[in-house]
Amino acid sequence: MHGNNPNKLRRVTTCGVLALILAVIVADILTDFALYPWDLMLMIAGAAVWFLLFFALWRCPHCGKFLPKSDGDLAFCPYCGQNLPQDR
Repeated sequence: MHGNNPNKLRRVTTCGVLALILAVIVADILTDFALYPWDLMLMIAGAAVWFLLFFALWRCPHCGKFLPKSDGDLAFCPYCGQNLPQDR
């Protein structure tokens, strides 16, 4: 998927989970705020999938080591020093 660009992977998976949660909230609003157990389970499942994708695939495409936590895009791998893709 986006395995060669960890920065893009992080953006895509985060946006996907946020869109899922927003869709569930909008569906609840349109159905008189009825928060059914399946809504909560769907949000938890979405967050779990994001967690697995983010931490399983947040690796350097050059050396394969797990990248450290970052608030923004990483410009280079702190382990091997190779540049990481920055395209959006």
